[in-house]
Amino acid sequence: MALRGIEPVIDELIVYLKANLAARVAVVAAEAPVLTMPAPAASDFYFGARQTFPKYPAIALSPAPSPITNDRKDRMDIEHTVTLGIYVTDSDEETLARLLLRYTRAVLEVIVDGRIANTFTFMPDFDGQTVDPLPVRVADDALFERDMVLTIRCWKEEVR
Repeated sequence: MALRGIEPVIDELIVYLKANLAARVAVVAAEAPVLTMPAPAASDFYFGARQTFPKYPAIALSPAPSPITNDRKDRMDIEHTVTLGIYVTDSDEETLARLLLRYTRAVLEVIVDGRIANTFTFMPDFDGQTVDPLPVRVADDALFERDMVLTIRCWKEEVR
């Protein structure tokens, strides 16, 4: 058996988020219906970091440094680390901040629900990780952009 690495972990997260995030976004949006909160379309999920996106909201997952925590003769435990970025835009900075928090909540809830249901071939773990809101940027005269970056440790035993 070959070592699989982080690529299938990221693919699995993208597939799961595509299938489950829209329903969770609808629940979060219904709790506070003052703001319009569309779910990302299936085409708005990306493998790897991006500088810009054709449409918002967007979700991008990319590899981060991943320590090997237990190296044995024919197997190793790898703490695959994935950076998940949530990207939103709005013409109002306060609305932008609220939307970013709500999308972040929806993403976290979906991944934790998957973990509880033992959906993944790895164990996603947020313990000790950060949820990092990045500064607001001006996209153009009437639009602001803001990102939230989550770090997810994805524990997986790799067998050779």
